[in-house]
Amino acid sequence: DSSLRNGAGEPTGDSVHPPDLAGKLVRPRFTEPAKMRRRVIERPVGSSVRLKCTASGNPHPDIIWLKDSKPLADEEGGAGGERKKKRWTLSLRNLTPEHSGKYTCHVSNKAGEINATYKVEVIRKFDREAGATPSQTIHASSPLKVTLLGSGSIHPVPSCVKEQIPVLLMG
Repeated sequence: DSSLRNGAGEPTGDSVHPPDLAGKLVRPRFTEPAKMRRRVIERPVGSSVRLKCTASGNPHPDIIWLKDSKPLADEEGGAGGERKKKRWTLSLRNLTPEHSGKYTCHVSNKAGEINATYKVEVIRKFDREAGATPSQTIHASSPLKVTLLGSGSIHPVPSCVKEQIPVLLMG
């Protein structure tokens, strides 16, 4: 391509670094910030999430992914699920609660560095405590005290029904 050559026919740039950037240091910058707006991401167990940190700069920046401030090894599968890094995207598949944490992309070159952190929360389905009675019939004139026990990240919404009509609970 003649647009990448000077008057002597020598290259002045390449497809990654156009002629106007050849030799100039340019700090990294995120090129798709709109895809990075959601920084707190909740996903249920077994699902997937993709974290993006697309960036540019001169020289071409490097990226390192960290989880809770510790570098992620390339071969690390991660907490029983699957993890795959594809240059600017970290893909987490078959999520487990152990995947929850702060994921940071650290992007750097000779001109500078930038970071972006995502908080990933893997939500377990609500587990009713073993042995709990799912429903119980009481008489309308009897006093009632209800204590809900359970575990999980999803907050339960208790409800009462009288003759198939919802009854308001006062807390």
